[in-house]
Amino acid sequence: MNKINPLYLLGIFIAVALLMMYESWAMEKKISRKAQENAQTEMLGKKVASLKTRWKDPKKARSRIDEVLNMRPFASKAGERRYKSGVYKVTVKELSAQELDRLSAKLLNETVPFKRLEMLRNGDRNVTVTMEFAL
Repeated sequence: MNKINPLYLLGIFIAVALLMMYESWAMEKKISRKAQENAQTEMLGKKVASLKTRWKDPKKARSRIDEVLNMRPFASKAGERRYKSGVYKVTVKELSAQELDRLSAKLLNETVPFKRLEMLRNGDRNVTVTMEFAL
């Protein structure tokens, strides 16, 4: 009874080898999952960085606002434009409902940070809009 059967040793070695193969496969799966998460986080970081640069640049934001206000329907109605201590204030006078809708759609689709929007009704069909942008 002092002898160990070689078949038992072979069985133990095979079991240990299978266990090692399973652990290796599970570790590879974890590593690939973490690599995918890392790649997604990196892409999200790049996206956030690009959005930060788009929203943070005051010169580009001001040029986008001026570009919209210099469009043909709004150019003649755009009144005073003042830039003071990081706030760009623009007044657009006597806008009809369609023009107001167009202007608001154009400005809200641009990457510019609104601070304040004030609308004053001049009559039945006209509106004066005062907008402040935080640049």
